[in-house]
Amino acid sequence: MAIELLESLNVRNQSLLLMLLLFSSREYEDLLAYLPKDEANVLKELAASLLTMDRNNRIQLLVARLKQLLMYQSQSALMTIEPSWMIEYLKKETPFVSKAIFASLSPQIFRQLKQRLGDKISGFNQDLVLSDPLKQIVLKNFEKQFAKMPYEEFSNVLLFRDLILLNARDLIKLSREIGKISLATAFSKIGIQSTAQFLSHYNQALQDEIITGMKDAQASDSLDETSAKQFLEVVFANFHNVEDLFQKSGLYYIAYAIKEAESIFVPQLAQRFPYAHGQMLIECRKMILKNGFIELDIEKRQKVILAAIVLLSSQKQIDGRFSQCTISA
Repeated sequence: MAIELLESLNVRNQSLLLMLLLFSSREYEDLLAYLPKDEANVLKELAASLLTMDRNNRIQLLVARLKQLLMYQSQSALMTIEPSWMIEYLKKETPFVSKAIFASLSPQIFRQLKQRLGDKISGFNQDLVLSDPLKQIVLKNFEKQFAKMPYEEFSNVLLFRDLILLNARDLIKLSREIGKISLATAFSKIGIQSTAQFLSHYNQALQDEIITGMKDAQASDSLDETSAKQFLEVVFANFHNVEDLFQKSGLYYIAYAIKEAESIFVPQLAQRFPYAHGQMLIECRKMILKNGFIELDIEKRQKVILAAIVLLSSQKQIDGRFSQCTISA
């Protein structure tokens, strides 16, 4: 909760509040008087909440957060964006603008893009000579095209926002696993007979995987029959192949889990996926919000996703660090 309070502020005000509470906790209210009234009131309210924490825990939290901000400011936010997003943006630019961007990128980000692109984009090199001030302007304009990425550290206590720690490869595997779970759960709600009839038009491999998954589906899931049919209609629309179906189902499920998330978290998470997956995640959430789909237990969906992360990690399918995590209550 304390981190969420801090992250509701911009970087400037976060830094200011952290410094005040660490070095001037007794006089912070007097110092806030020098700020505009609205801004001061917000900081005063958040400071009061933070000061209710145990002193040692509070200092540890504030110091850690300040270190995170300092480290984050010294890095390019582009480092944590899946390269396919930058590639999509570069496709729309003229060769000259692309060259200017390439010349302004850090060597590490440049290597990431080069590894993906090869010679697909004209003038893909850093031969263009730009002054440092001009590089900063070009890079700043380039970064504006994307949502500002947060600085996150790995913790043994797994929170839902920690999805953003997974790389694109792991997120794709997670989407497939969640897709399998969500399909099995939906079909379990409409019953074996209706499921058999529904799946009779599709190949045996898909039928077998879904029927197997239904055996493990939790009957206590909050999805009702009406919601299940609604979900199946959505994900089976424009059905192409089994892999696409599982991915689409998983992204739809995740989109529901982030339905009520802060608006900035949605593009941040999307930018960790490959571009096509991230766009589908955003579109699924928009569709859910627009159509006012029946409200489900979002918190329970989040727990299912976190449990899948721990399971896949223990099976060595994704980042092994998550296998030892406990899921936040």
